[in-house]
Amino acid sequence: MNEAGGTVPLNLSTRRVDGWALAEVAGELDLVTCSQLKGFVGEILADCREPVRLIVNLAEVTFCDAHGLGILAGIHGRARRQGHRVRFVCPEGPVRRLFRLLKGTHALPLYGTMGDALAANDDLM
Repeated sequence: MNEAGGTVPLNLSTRRVDGWALAEVAGELDLVTCSQLKGFVGEILADCREPVRLIVNLAEVTFCDAHGLGILAGIHGRARRQGHRVRFVCPEGPVRRLFRLLKGTHALPLYGTMGDALAANDDLM
């Protein structure tokens, strides 16, 4: 929330990096904004006829609540069911701590940097 108590808008953009679709996310991921991310990633996945390799960059996310975490888990599950690969970039900080606390229920392929996500040689979906 901003100082006036309102939600900080979610900024979304996409580009291609080394054969991966990169979804850049900035702002607060909460009850008010999570549907934006869900729709945005849904369009990326729907626009491709072949399996997508997607990285969701959360480095500029300043806040994430349970709704946001649920949307991220949903994105991961949907991508896997459709045969896509997805990775999440989330550096150390409050959002990463939330993932660490809930790792048992929301195990997502997390990387600390974009370079780590691009360089990883694994079969994580």
